This record gives sequence, structure tokens and C-alpha cells, in this order.
Amino acid sequence: MRVRKLVDASKFKATFGSLGGDSLVRVPTGFPADHSEAELLKLKDVTFGRRLADSEATSPALPVLIADTFEAALPVMRYLAAIG
Repeated sequence: MRVRKLVDASKFKATFGSLGGDSLVRVPTGFPADHSEAELLKLKDVTFGRRLADSEATSPALPVLIADTFEAALPVMRYLAAIG
């Protein structure tokens, strides 16, 4: 799955860790229960984020940090927008 490549990219993982979100109990109809990407397929929505330390949030470098964070998220966000 292309999304796996995007969320496993080193910049995304270093910035956000992993994906989260509400999940179905079972894999959607049409996919085998033992599908290699079952956990991704069960996601009803996709969330990811990062926490900032107080020192980061109040730093003059905050705009650069935010820009770098959005840059790391952009490939995944573009992909999700394209399939949505």
C-alpha cells in the first residue's frame, strides 16, 4: 500500500510516530482478515500529531518548527486528500 510507504518514511515517523484514529473491529468487507495492512484498513479516520514542549511553543523558532512539521505531514495529507 502506498500509504504504508508514506507513514513509514523516516521524516514522518520522526515527527509523528504512527497513525491513530477510530478503528473498526474487523477488516472491511472484501478484504481478508489476515491482510498484511489490516490495521490500516480498519481505520475509520486517520489522526497524527506531535506535542510541543513549552520551550518550543514559546521559542522564536516556532514558525520554522511548524513549517517543518507541516512539511513532514504533507505527503500523507496529499495522499489522503487524493483518495478521499
